[in-house]
Amino acid sequence: MPSGHSRSVRITALILALLAAFTALGALRITDRYRPRQSDSLLYLPNEHLLNHFTAGLSPIIADLLWLHCIQYVAIENRSARNFTWLEHMVYTTVRLDPLFRDAYRYGSIFLSALRADAESARNLLRMGMENRPDCWELPYEMGTLYLLNLRHTPNALKTATYYLAISATRPDAPPEVAKLTAAIQQRHNLDDIEEAMWRDMAERGSKTLREMAQRKLAELEIRRAIPVLNERARMFRDRTGRLPENVNELIEKGLLNGAPPQPIPGHYFIGPDGQFYNTALLEEESKQILERLSQRVENFRQKEGRFPAQLDELIEKKYISEIPPCPWPGGTWLYDPQTGALSLGKPAQ
Repeated sequence: MPSGHSRSVRITALILALLAAFTALGALRITDRYRPRQSDSLLYLPNEHLLNHFTAGLSPIIADLLWLHCIQYVAIENRSARNFTWLEHMVYTTVRLDPLFRDAYRYGSIFLSALRADAESARNLLRMGMENRPDCWELPYEMGTLYLLNLRHTPNALKTATYYLAISATRPDAPPEVAKLTAAIQQRHNLDDIEEAMWRDMAERGSKTLREMAQRKLAELEIRRAIPVLNERARMFRDRTGRLPENVNELIEKGLLNGAPPQPIPGHYFIGPDGQFYNTALLEEESKQILERLSQRVENFRQKEGRFPAQLDELIEKKYISEIPPCPWPGGTWLYDPQTGALSLGKPAQ
């Protein structure tokens, strides 16, 4: 059982620590009050080492207070000179006081890149954050976004962005939209290897929902990889016969394919009027996603305008969307009812 003396010492230490914390906060407020508004010549933010020393182990609490102070500083600067001279120092002091402070890493990087146009400092901050908080999906996500927007002119920026987005998508708490965004970028820029690695990692280590989504995406990737091969064989068929094949079976019969292409999910391949092969599983998934986005824009229009748009082009005229995505089905179209706002797919006969 502790003695009265040791208990008294601990109580005294606690009181001193609390006094130090309030003293540090008071110092911040006082120095800010007397800081020259038109000059940054006065260093008013204490060094994190001094704060650590004088706050007796309460650095995470001081980090919270400093972060609030940082947000206040951003708001004030944004309405005045917009120099943000002390922004980097404030953000880095905050995360050094509390290396686990996720929001300071995330929003601090956004402040640095957007307000100070200092993408390098933002990148260093996020690297520090990912080392200290490897569990967070938000930090690699912001790193990927940084490469897409602010560092897009650096070598291999797109591949690096996709790499970090893929890391983010495999984190347990990452929303499904992160994985979808990553896959869309990878598909658009032929980064299939990175995409496959991402989905395989998620299929092995993700939650049940994410595993199911990853398995579906791996199946779609297998189909997407087969389509360029089918298109190449179709051109060879045309060179030999003077016409396009009617279906996959004709390619097999001519010895241009060793067997049926992979179809790990329900659907089938067909050749469109443009002479290109398509797969119904991919087209149905893409159509579903576009219809969901369009339906949301129609609903946004109704909520603000008090009516449904007379036609889909009115969504563009009123700035609810920049363009109407084309129907992915060859010869297909979007069917829209302005009375009910209902959208559907006008699928052509195959």
